[in-house]
Amino acid sequence: MGVRIKTGRSVHFDPENVQLFINALLNLQKSRQGARVLDLGCGTGLWGLLASKILNPSILVMVDNDPCSVELARNNAASNEIVCETYCGDLYQAIPADIPPFDVVLCNPPQTGGPLRLKEERPDKYGGEDGADFFDLLARDSGGWIADGGCIIFSQHGLAHPKRVLDSFHSRGYSLRIIAEQERVFERDAVNAACEGLWEYQLKAEKEGRAELELSGERCFTSWQRVYLASRDGFASN
Repeated sequence: MGVRIKTGRSVHFDPENVQLFINALLNLQKSRQGARVLDLGCGTGLWGLLASKILNPSILVMVDNDPCSVELARNNAASNEIVCETYCGDLYQAIPADIPPFDVVLCNPPQTGGPLRLKEERPDKYGGEDGADFFDLLARDSGGWIADGGCIIFSQHGLAHPKRVLDSFHSRGYSLRIIAEQERVFERDAVNAACEGLWEYQLKAEKEGRAELELSGERCFTSWQRVYLASRDGFASN
């Protein structure tokens, strides 16, 4: 898609699902041209920048609660000659009240479940004890920020409590469908690099029904990565 970005260790960035997200946006290319787009928890700004290339939005707003991420996203947008507005704060609360609702809200939230020390060591990855905290906030606080006929596009892997994530949206009146999906491999050393003992934590979560994964030998397990479309208006126009 011709997007160039810089990243940073403290900034949430998940290279494993970039092509998956591009595929998801291409599925929306015809129905969402000129949409008002919000990239929530933008990190590097990659999702918003890709959306700018594919959907040609009438406005692009990017939000993150980390000042370094906001600055990085702003700089990445400038280096790609993409016009956007950036705000620092907690999810929807960071958006000025006079901005109209959005047609498309994008979110690739931190979603690694783990002990509290993971939050201390890698806050850019920590999604609560079961990985689902940010998804709950994404649905709960959407309120008047989604335009009529609008949707939320979010990415989730099988280590973020699948049932809790789905319940978070269904209980707020959203219907969900998968618009892109792939298998994802997690290697033991990479998992433990984020936080010592995280591998065993995830295996326990699977046994307790808080994660969906399958062991592939002693040093890796597989799960899924999905991009969902959440809508309160059905899927006729999506």
